[in-house]
Amino acid sequence: MREYKHALVFELVKLEKNGMLLLACKDEKGEELVWVPSASEWRKNEHFVDKDTGKKCYRDAVDNTIYEWDEGKSAWFPLIDEDFLAVYQMQYGIANEDEEKVEEKAKDEEPEKQEEKPTKKRKPENPTWFQIEAEKNTNVYVQGLPLDITEEEFVTTMSKCGLVAKDPDSGKMKVKLYLNKDGKVKGDGRCCYIRRESVDLALQILDGYNLRGFNLKVEPAEFTQKGEYDPTKKPRKKRKQEKEKLKKMQEKLLAWKPDELRGQRPRSDKVVIMKNLFDPETFKKDPKLILDVQTQLKSECEKFGGAKKVVLHDRHPDGVAEVVFKEFENSDLCVQIMNRRLFGDRRLIAELWDGKTKYRIEETEEERKERLGQWEKFLESDE
Repeated sequence: MREYKHALVFELVKLEKNGMLLLACKDEKGEELVWVPSASEWRKNEHFVDKDTGKKCYRDAVDNTIYEWDEGKSAWFPLIDEDFLAVYQMQYGIANEDEEKVEEKAKDEEPEKQEEKPTKKRKPENPTWFQIEAEKNTNVYVQGLPLDITEEEFVTTMSKCGLVAKDPDSGKMKVKLYLNKDGKVKGDGRCCYIRRESVDLALQILDGYNLRGFNLKVEPAEFTQKGEYDPTKKPRKKRKQEKEKLKKMQEKLLAWKPDELRGQRPRSDKVVIMKNLFDPETFKKDPKLILDVQTQLKSECEKFGGAKKVVLHDRHPDGVAEVVFKEFENSDLCVQIMNRRLFGDRRLIAELWDGKTKYRIEETEEERKERLGQWEKFLESDE
């Protein structure tokens, strides 16, 4: 290998190889030289052609590794020969030895597995009362309650620490006040929360809490069943639909809703109530006019923008219709323009809905028969 102790540097660059930065330069002939730190000198990579394979090769000037040119990938790769394997095994160890050890260990374990006798099927355990895990128990047992306490007051008190669960079937709160033989409150009860965290909070806040002069004692509820197992008393498993219904109910209760800002307008202000729009007796004579009036009113209200729905209460004696808008600005503009305005030969009254008054009038069975009879006559007249 030629050594270059006095190379003329025309271009100095940094090369990254195996995680190390190397210096390289070019001599006056344009050939690349590499700086060898161990020898403190510039050296040139030795290029040659392998006699056996006929491939281009070069010996690295830094670590003496031989690289072979791959025509298919157009890149240099280390030449895998006996010398390379010897160096590799010295640095990283021999993989074959580890593999053989693993295989031997596996073979040694195989006879032990074969010698094991087949286990007999375990007999199913006798059915017993179920136990609630402590981490999943959302029930608390309360003692020291006033003897005149009501279920409503009990729920209000327990709600200080979280949301009380509600039975999805009955819709009642899952609380219980225990009674004596005479049917009077004994002074203890049970409460079921939605979240397990509420139990911990109840133990911190309500345990020792003074309720109308009575000091409460709160602890996690424990369920015990006297006598032998009775499958008829065990609660049935909930179906998938019931579980999903219960989950949605709990998510709705736990959902966070921002409080309404002071002075914020109610949704009812987006609904405009119009009165004296029509005479309900007119619709009895000619039902087709209901659709005509509704279409005409909707066309007028669309001029204010955001008109979502027009509902005509055709049996209301005051001739009422309600119009739902998207924004408050639309409903305000509608009231401003439509109030006291003539609609045909009738003067309208337009105002924002108070959110309480119901204008829908249910028809009686006689009115229904009369309406259907008039509708049949109307259809026959068109034919």
